[in-house]
Amino acid sequence: LPVQSHYGRSVPSGGASGAKLRNPRESAKRTPAATAVCTIARYVLTLRRPKRQCKMQTQTTVVADAGSTKISWGVCRPNYAPEVVTTAGFNAVTARSEDFCKLYELCVEAVSELGLTALSVEEVHYYGAGCATAAINASVASALRCVFPQAQIYVGSDLEGAARALFGEGDGIACILGTGSNSCLWRGGIIEANVPPLGYILGDEGSGASLGRRLVRQALRGALGQRYRDELERDYGVTREETLQR
Repeated sequence: LPVQSHYGRSVPSGGASGAKLRNPRESAKRTPAATAVCTIARYVLTLRRPKRQCKMQTQTTVVADAGSTKISWGVCRPNYAPEVVTTAGFNAVTARSEDFCKLYELCVEAVSELGLTALSVEEVHYYGAGCATAAINASVASALRCVFPQAQIYVGSDLEGAARALFGEGDGIACILGTGSNSCLWRGGIIEANVPPLGYILGDEGSGASLGRRLVRQALRGALGQRYRDELERDYGVTREETLQR
C-alpha cells in the first residue's frame, strides 16, 4: 500500500499561507495544507455534482481542514479556482461548551476573508482535530450551522480529511504529523483501522507537542547547552519555577 503523509506531497511553499488562489495553474504556490483542502473540495464536488449544468455553476462548497494550531478554510465552485484562507486553530475534544463560540467566530472570519455570502453556501465539510465522537461532531455542526443555516454540514475527523485528500475512494495509509499525530488504514473511502493516538499526555508520538515536551524537559534538566537554555528562558519563560507553576 502507498504510504503518504497529509503534508507529504512535494509542494513548494512559495505562496503565503492564507492567500487567495485565483489561477488554477498556480497549484505549485499553495501550501501543503491548502493543497489538501482543495483536493478534498474537488473530490466532494465530484461526488455531489448535480446533473443540471445551471445548478452546477452556482454550487458553493466550503471545506475546512482544522488543526489545533490553525484551520485552512477552502471554498470551491465549479469553473472557478479554489480559494483558501487560514485562521487560528480549534481542537474540539479539549474545548468546553462555551469555547464553541470561538469556532463560530473563526468561521465568520473565514467567510469574510473569502468574500462569501453565507446563504449561498450549499455544503460544508469540516474535518477537525478532536472530532472523535457523535456528541462532539454535533456541537461542531451546531456552531457551523449558525453561520451556514441553509447548508448541508458534514463533520469528520482531521484524519478522515487527510485520507480523503490523499486517496479519495482508493486504499492506503494516511498519516498526520502536526500539533498532534495520527494514522489510519484507509480502504474504499472509509477508515478501516486506526491506532488511537491518545493525546499529547499519553501519545501523539513525533508530533509538535511531543517534540516540544522533550525540548522543555531537556532544558529544565540542564541537558541543553547554556545558549539554548538562555534563549528559551528569555523568549518563552522556560524556567523550572515558571513551568512548575503552570
